Amino acid sequence: MCMFNNAHLSSEIQKTAHYLIGAGQAARDLHIALEGTEDGIRLQASRDCTVQYCVIDDAALAVIQQQPHRDAIQLIPEDNSLGWRSQFAGARLINAGVHHCRIDGGLGMLQGVFAGDGLLEQVLITNNVIDTHSMHQISLSGLLSGWISNNRESSGQLVPVLLRPARFCGGGNIWVLNFANGATYAPVGEIIDPQDGFDHVDDQRQQPQSGINLVDFDLVGFQSAVRLLPVYSSAQEYCRALAHLILQFGKVLNSNHQGSIMDFAALRRQIILKVINDEGRYVNHPADRGKATNFGITAATASRHGKRPENISLEEAIEIYESDFWSVIQGDQLLSFSAQLAHELFDIAVHMGPGRAGDLLQRALNVMNSNGTHYSDVKLDGVIGGETLGALRGFLAKRGGEGIDVLLKALVSMRGAAFVNISEHNPSQEAFTYGWVANRVHYQVPEDWSRVSQPPISVEHSIKPAVPVQTEPFSKPWIKSKLIHLGVSWAVTGIVSLIALFGYDADTETVAAISASMQALGGVAVVIIRKYFTKTVLN
Repeated sequence: MCMFNNAHLSSEIQKTAHYLIGAGQAARDLHIALEGTEDGIRLQASRDCTVQYCVIDDAALAVIQQQPHRDAIQLIPEDNSLGWRSQFAGARLINAGVHHCRIDGGLGMLQGVFAGDGLLEQVLITNNVIDTHSMHQISLSGLLSGWISNNRESSGQLVPVLLRPARFCGGGNIWVLNFANGATYAPVGEIIDPQDGFDHVDDQRQQPQSGINLVDFDLVGFQSAVRLLPVYSSAQEYCRALAHLILQFGKVLNSNHQGSIMDFAALRRQIILKVINDEGRYVNHPADRGKATNFGITAATASRHGKRPENISLEEAIEIYESDFWSVIQGDQLLSFSAQLAHELFDIAVHMGPGRAGDLLQRALNVMNSNGTHYSDVKLDGVIGGETLGALRGFLAKRGGEGIDVLLKALVSMRGAAFVNISEHNPSQEAFTYGWVANRVHYQVPEDWSRVSQPPISVEHSIKPAVPVQTEPFSKPWIKSKLIHLGVSWAVTGIVSLIALFGYDADTETVAAISASMQALGGVAVVIIRKYFTKTVLN
């Protein structure tokens, strides 16, 4: 006998599991022979579902070594109020059970009872026989409470039980070791039957894992913010938005991810080195209002630390940047939102002052909250504190990962306008305007910050001149760079053919120059037509 309802099976579930058991449903007396890559049974619900007296074995013994791992029984918490893939956002599965089942993995990688995401409460796993060669006989992430008793191999030996912290964001591997309110991990003595003993149990629920580890996690606040996220077209985009959001609701204990997420201390140093590289070595330009600078450290800033600019070492400059700029703008907090955002605001703080960095961020946030409907306006005081960070959190809760790009565009645009305004009001600063815009009005920073571990050349030499040598305005390299910036690619094939017809090499710069010229001629034609239309027709 099997009690379940196929009416709500999605095509994805039908492909990846033989049976989907929802809330209030049970599976009993099933015999499932797995042959492909699908799981056996999925308990995908918010509460009240069980599997009893089922047999799940692997029938694909001849080819199983070529198959990926699968789960005989998988537990997937579900909460429709949290949106799509709610298990990645900490959905709960309450009162679920797996009892008196037999799982035979044969010679392959069939796993036993597995839960990889979300939170589990009152999950009971008892009296099962599990024979597998995988690393997971019983492996549960996010088990808050339950009872595990008398689960054995056919030989009579107790099967290993692995308990891990709650995992969020899927493969993003963000782990919650403890909670600020509400949820707690029950002691292992309240979960494992004492008659079984505890030697077969590996309880890692409060131990750091590979990835980002959070403590004092505000689950209630996080899930309230998750409900404001827009709908995403892919799991990857959704998990990226979750990762931006989740770090705002807990304290980062450490970050030991082996992929794209780096340790905060190392990332902080690399961002500072990137700005030092842009600032350059010792410069004493007569028109510079900061007078002599070294690594971008002005004489006034150096004197506060008992130094003269020319005597500051690279490590001393890094320490000054951390204390006088990074800490002032709450750089580590900004890092938890986005490395690009932290870099941009830090660069603004160094170049224009921490107060200006805070002011630009506050102004951008205030004009993108739909007149206070998404979050409240913040006071324009230039101080990046709890109020401003709260508004930033509200902005990202509404806009998700895309919001970072939009916010960066706003900051960069305002910064460019500020450069123009400075030089208009103080013509002596025109000596720097071109370099400011060329080097500072962008937000395309390295995706892999590990490549910015040191300045690219010796600190004994000039890293970059304070006033960059200007490229001839209409040289081919300049046109080429503008074409790349604008993304112009139309008619390139035709242009290459035209150049070849006249016997010239169709190098990249020549193609770019002709493309730009054609575009420029088109622009002139549009201007003439508009002028004619305005004067002749409207007048």
